[in-house]
Amino acid sequence: MPLPSTRVIHRNFSALHQPVAKGTMTAVCRVEKPGIGPAGWDSVTESTIPVAPVVIISASPCAVEMFMRAAGNDAAGQLVTQRRYRVSLPADVPEITVKCHVVITASTNDARMVNRTFTVDDVQYASERFERVL
Repeated sequence: MPLPSTRVIHRNFSALHQPVAKGTMTAVCRVEKPGIGPAGWDSVTESTIPVAPVVIISASPCAVEMFMRAAGNDAAGQLVTQRRYRVSLPADVPEITVKCHVVITASTNDARMVNRTFTVDDVQYASERFERVL
């Protein structure tokens, strides 16, 4: 048990460790919220013009890791392989919500990761955090 005038965890614990976590991020990401509203129609090509996404973060360091091994699921009678990834961004990024898209724009260690798009299905929060985890 700590003394009454001391703390077990320093009040700036997260802030002191956030630069270390940021230093491990070897990719660059763009975070965008899918466009909202009615899509347009191009009568010349007879196709839908999608609504442009809203960019939340144009370029941020990030780290992408496989979170779970691939799992086969049945969807309408077809086997669909699902892979889950963990995307970590610096702790001080603007708010990111579920269904946002994370687009990898550069990757130091895996060139095939570039232009991959991930859909956010969870945003983790914690009282002590070194990074924002999606």
